[in-house]
Amino acid sequence: ETAALLAHGTPRSLAVLDELGRGTATFDGAAIASAVLKELKTVGCPVLFATHYHPVSKKAVEDTAKVAPFHMAATVNNVTNEMTFLYKFLPGLCPASHGHNVAQIAGLPEK
Repeated sequence: ETAALLAHGTPRSLAVLDELGRGTATFDGAAIASAVLKELKTVGCPVLFATHYHPVSKKAVEDTAKVAPFHMAATVNNVTNEMTFLYKFLPGLCPASHGHNVAQIAGLPEK
C-alpha cells in the first residue's frame, strides 16, 4: 500500500499512515518511516502520519512550513503511575513516551 501511494500519489491525494515500520527492528522501522515521510513531501499531498519513533517526529518538524505536529494528550499520576487518556488532540510533539504505562494498562507483567 505504501509503495502504491508513493508511486501513484499526487498533490490531490490524502495519505494516511499509521505506525509505518512497526514490527521491524527499531532502526529499520525508523529508517522506513523517515524515508517514506521524506518521499511524501515530494508528492506534496496532505498526510496524516502517526508514529512512535520520536526521532522521526523531531526530524519531520524541522520543516515547519510543511509539517504541523499533533499528539493525543494523556496524564500520568506520579504516585500510582496510572495513565489516563484525555482524548484531546493537541498541537506539538508528544512530550514523553508512555510505552511502559500502556504496557501496564494492557496487563503485561512488570518483568
